[in-house]
Amino acid sequence: MPTTESGTDILDRPLLLQVLSDVESGNFSARMPLDSTGFAGKVAERLNNVIAANQMMGSELARVSQAVGREGRLSNRMTVGKSGQAWSE
Repeated sequence: MPTTESGTDILDRPLLLQVLSDVESGNFSARMPLDSTGFAGKVAERLNNVIAANQMMGSELARVSQAVGREGRLSNRMTVGKSGQAWSE
């Protein structure tokens, strides 16, 4: 990532697009590197958090689908961890 006098505060747009494309294709292991500072670092961190939340949601959906759909345990519920607002609804 290019650097400036203040560190690495330049958002790598091609990398951002690649990570977004990977996630859109279902690759939830894709992440932005966290070596940036400032605005670029905050964008990378937030995007990685959203990807991780989606990855966890997929895992929970698979678990509940197995428990309810195949094993008939209708009392199973999804857990979303520490997420708030719409994620926990």
